[in-house]
Amino acid sequence: MSLRTRPFVFVVAALAAGLGGTAAVTAAPPSSPVTVRTYTPDPAPIALSEGADLFAQNCVACHGPTGAGDGPAAPGLNPKPRQLSSKDVMSKISDEQIASVLKGGGASVGKSPLMPAFAHLKDAQIKALVAHIRSLCGCSFKP
Repeated sequence: MSLRTRPFVFVVAALAAGLGGTAAVTAAPPSSPVTVRTYTPDPAPIALSEGADLFAQNCVACHGPTGAGDGPAAPGLNPKPRQLSSKDVMSKISDEQIASVLKGGGASVGKSPLMPAFAHLKDAQIKALVAHIRSLCGCSFKP
């Protein structure tokens, strides 16, 4: 690297780092341009335990601790809560559909109005809750 390009490389690297990323700088001869790649790491993954905690706080009363639809409030509900632990049922429902029900409640998707909306939950919490629900059935969406 020549003395002429060195200050430019340091300025570009400092700017990239100041924007919250890291810079990979490729030095080139003075006649070639300098290539800068900026990398921003993904946010920390949501722990599955957060989804389990949210499920215990918000869902167990109706769906039961294992998602079998047998929570303490279930006998008084008509229709009965969905069996979240059923592979046959849950493999036909996408993660996006589950998230929509959690955010908007049952009535928002043409299901039971007894299923409340959890609109106060952040998107990351909804994602963690969906992941926990998927762990109850041990399945994924199969269209």
